[in-house]
Amino acid sequence: MVDYVSQDDLKADTIQFIESVVAESGPRPTRNMVSGATDPKKYQAQMAEAKKLVEPVGLPAARALVECVQAAQLMPLETGLNVERSLYAECEESDEAVSLKYLMTAERRLARRSGQAV
Repeated sequence: MVDYVSQDDLKADTIQFIESVVAESGPRPTRNMVSGATDPKKYQAQMAEAKKLVEPVGLPAARALVECVQAAQLMPLETGLNVERSLYAECEESDEAVSLKYLMTAERRLARRSGQAV
């Protein structure tokens, strides 16, 4: 799921990584990939494990990430993107997201009052 982790300049590293991938094997046509369907038993076990790992976290975003990966592996691109948009909207409206936005705003206000850089 992860091809490369950038340690420095994200933009420059991204460009360099993409250029190296294209130079090695050409562009990767991911639009029609549904690799979750190649070994259904293994895939189901992996998804069950991922869901089990995020369940105790109790955050909508963690659950949504697993569902997005599942949609990307099993559905056509447009359908998967619709699932992703829907889950994003749910996360954005969640109590957790509202609380985190409130906390971030409060921290910024507090930092301004104390003269710290925001």
